[in-house]
Amino acid sequence: MKETPSMTRKQALDTLFDLREAYLRLLSYEQYQQQANTLTRTRDALDVLTRMIYGPHDPVQQYSMLCERCRRSYAERLVKEKGKSISTFCCTPCITALRSEHQLVEGEDA
Repeated sequence: MKETPSMTRKQALDTLFDLREAYLRLLSYEQYQQQANTLTRTRDALDVLTRMIYGPHDPVQQYSMLCERCRRSYAERLVKEKGKSISTFCCTPCITALRSEHQLVEGEDA
């Protein structure tokens, strides 16, 4: 029997987020509407797993979701990245990296 490569809990959670995002990209608008209930339950399940793995978030300083760039810590702010039409939930290290790379839209990164 072939051994499966070991995976941390955080890597497993990240893989589940990737799978959900890939699935969402495949859906048409009509399919998305039909699957809304399942998609909500899936998002809720990922939120439960996130809290189990990362612990509770600080409701004063953090959102209850992970940073959309790194998925290594809870998001702390919404930022507007250059070249993107929607804002991104980011943690402080990712905001700092975006700032140093000059990838934040002025006036929305403060």
